[in-house]
Amino acid sequence: SHYLEALDIAKNIDNREGVASAYLNIGDLYLRTKNYQRALDYFQHSLEIARELKLTKLLRDNYQKRTQVFEALNNSTS
Repeated sequence: SHYLEALDIAKNIDNREGVASAYLNIGDLYLRTKNYQRALDYFQHSLEIARELKLTKLLRDNYQKRTQVFEALNNSTS
């Protein structure tokens, strides 16, 4: 996947914002394929970096994606 390549590049050049963004995008792929636990794992990695760097847009995006996961999980059990 191009997102995995982007993650590797961001890590190699020590671009923490790029790493956080790549984690978010990979998590989104897992969300779309209904692999919710993997999605949450990647969102968590992204969220930790976004908090550390105070990246408000990325924080917002992470919270929105996590909400989508929890809504999907809630809908699948009801």
